[in-house]
Amino acid sequence: MTKLSRINLYKLGAILELATGAALVVCPALVMQLLFGSPLGSGGDHVAQLYGLALLGLGVACWGDSCADQSQKGLMLYNSVAAIVLMSFAVRGIAAGLMVWPAGLMHLALGSLMVWDRFSS
Repeated sequence: MTKLSRINLYKLGAILELATGAALVVCPALVMQLLFGSPLGSGGDHVAQLYGLALLGLGVACWGDSCADQSQKGLMLYNSVAAIVLMSFAVRGIAAGLMVWPAGLMHLALGSLMVWDRFSS
């Protein structure tokens, strides 16, 4: 993978995590409804907002042309595991929101590209 492709891959990942994190902080109930198809339980808004802050931190750590190696590993791990978890939830009927499959497939694509980038060099 060329250096420019690598930079763009991790920058795209950072942008998506920043956008998702911001959405979870501002309107957690809507994001969770889109993913899981059900309302949040007691305290769920707070947990979703906290998760949103973690995604904001991940996005900031991976932003820019010089995304550090450790940050790249973190983003790769997050995307790979998020894909497995989201698609597992969808297959088992735990998550039935409109965006669960698109989100799972997006994480699968990003995670796969990041794994390929890491192990092909």
